[in-house]
Amino acid sequence: MWSLKLEPISRANIINLLNLPESEEEWSRLLMEEAEQGIDGTAMREQRLAAMSEQLLQVLPDRFHPYVHDGTINQPNLEAAVREDLLQWYQEQRQQITASIEGAWQAAESLEELVDEQTCKLLQEGFHDGQLLHQLNQADKLTLRLTAGGFNRERYVTIHFENPQIEYKGTELRIGCWWIYSEVRNIEGKIGLRVIWDMPELEWTIIASSVSIECYYKPKAFADLNGYDVQSMDALLAVFAKLEPTFNYYLYTDTETIELLPTAKWQEGLPITASGESCYMIGEAVYCKHNNKELHIADNSWELIKKLVTDIYEDPYEIFSIPLPDEELEGALFGDDLVLRTRAWNTLYNDPQRHPDLINRGLLHLKAVTPDNGELILYVYTGHFSRAGVLTDSTLAEMKEFS
Repeated sequence: MWSLKLEPISRANIINLLNLPESEEEWSRLLMEEAEQGIDGTAMREQRLAAMSEQLLQVLPDRFHPYVHDGTINQPNLEAAVREDLLQWYQEQRQQITASIEGAWQAAESLEELVDEQTCKLLQEGFHDGQLLHQLNQADKLTLRLTAGGFNRERYVTIHFENPQIEYKGTELRIGCWWIYSEVRNIEGKIGLRVIWDMPELEWTIIASSVSIECYYKPKAFADLNGYDVQSMDALLAVFAKLEPTFNYYLYTDTETIELLPTAKWQEGLPITASGESCYMIGEAVYCKHNNKELHIADNSWELIKKLVTDIYEDPYEIFSIPLPDEELEGALFGDDLVLRTRAWNTLYNDPQRHPDLINRGLLHLKAVTPDNGELILYVYTGHFSRAGVLTDSTLAEMKEFS
C-alpha cells in the first residue's frame, strides 16, 4: 500500500557515504585535486570504508562483497566491469526512491475530503529537513512540535493527531529526529501518514481519525536579520518597533506556544504574555514569568528573535515582484536603489519583448558593476534574454562567458 519504504532509502544513504566518482573522468579529476592539495586520498578512502564496511555488507548484493573485503570497492583500481555494475545497481536504488516519492505525491490527491485545503497541502508537501522539538502522547491524541525546515515558508508547525495508531520500523521516534520524506493517504476514511526520519533512521507510520496543523511564520520585519543585527538591547527594540501592531505574536518554545499581548502593550519593548507575564533579561539571556514559574526563553537576543513568530504569513520579498511603469525602468535600472533595480529587472524579465534596447544596455551595465561573487545573476539573465531572442550579436559576444 505504501510507496515510501525505509529500506531503499537506507541503502542509497549508505552507498552515498562511499562518495564514489561515477566515471573515469571524475576519478582523474579527483586524483589530480588530491595530488595538488597534498591529500592522501587512498588512506582517506580506506578509513571511510573501514568505518562503514559492516553496513555495506548488509545492503550490497553478494557480487560486491569480495571488493569490500579486499578494500577496492571505493578505490580507483576497482575493476572497470565491477564499478560499472556497482553504479548501475546504485542507479536502480535511486530510481526506486524517485518512483516512491512520486507515488507518495500522487497518493495525497484523495485526502481533500478529510482535511481542509491548507492541511492537505502541508501534509502532501511534508516538512523535509524539519526537526522534531517535542512530542506529547495522550490517550487519544498525539501532538508533534517541529521546525518546518528550509523548504517551507512556515517556521514552526504543531501537528495534532486524533485517535492515533502508530507503527515503528527501527527505533522509536525521539526528540531531535529529522523529517526527510513523507507520504499521506486516505485509508478507509482516516488519514494515514508515513514519515522517513533520520538521525536515527526510522520508518514511522500513523493512522488518525483527524489531523490539524498550527502554522507559525517569521515576521516580515525579521526577514533580513542575522545575529549581528540584534546584539544590543537598543537594536532588539528597534526591530520590535517594526512589527505589525495588529498581528498576533507568540513565543514558540520546544514544549509550548505562548500567546503574547499586542506589541503596543509590551513592557520596555519586551514581549508580555497574554496572561500578563513579562519577559525580562538576566545578562544576555531572556526569561519569562509563566504559569508562576521562571521560564528560560532564549540564551540571547538572537535566539529570542528566532522564537518570536506570528500566525499570519507576509511575503518579505513581495515588493520585488511589483512591476515598474515603463517611464521608471531606465532610471531604476541604472540607479543605486537596489530595490528599484531589482523590480526593474523583474519587470523586464517577465516581458522582454517590449524593451530589447534597454535590456541590452542594462545587461552590459550590470556586468560592469557586478562583483565576482554575484555572477550567477549574469548567467540567469543572459540565458533568459538570449532564449527570448532580444539580445544583439554584440551583447551576446560581450556576455559569451555567461551563456
